[in-house]
Amino acid sequence: MSIFDDTTLETWKEYIPEDTYRIREKSKEIIIEERVKIQYGGLDNKKVVRKFNSAEYGFFAVDQAEEIEEEKLTELRLTLRRKIAGVPLPFKEVFTANPADCWLKDQFVLGHNKKFVFCPPYLLIICSCRIVMFLTWNTL
Repeated sequence: MSIFDDTTLETWKEYIPEDTYRIREKSKEIIIEERVKIQYGGLDNKKVVRKFNSAEYGFFAVDQAEEIEEEKLTELRLTLRRKIAGVPLPFKEVFTANPADCWLKDQFVLGHNKKFVFCPPYLLIICSCRIVMFLTWNTL
């Protein structure tokens, strides 16, 4: 079991109705309403990173983003190439983080990159719900 399995996945199970998804623990996948697949795994595992890099995604999310170097995101950003019926998706990146003096502060809080939006902690639950809704609505 990973830290993700012990923390983030348990939070998912607590807040997301269990009849809307199923988890394939061996392949590290969450299947939402038999329409959307979320793959998860740690960026410290080269096998997992290779699996992510060979896929085409419409979004990615990083939990505990303060623990990774910004350069590592280049690999993830290159996977944002998913198309449906030949049309690229409106690609999204979602990060959660604990307060830290790192690249996240520069990019989001201080606003050095105008493409990014900072959601204060009180909006996090609302943002999380919209992510699930976004995935479901955009894959019908």
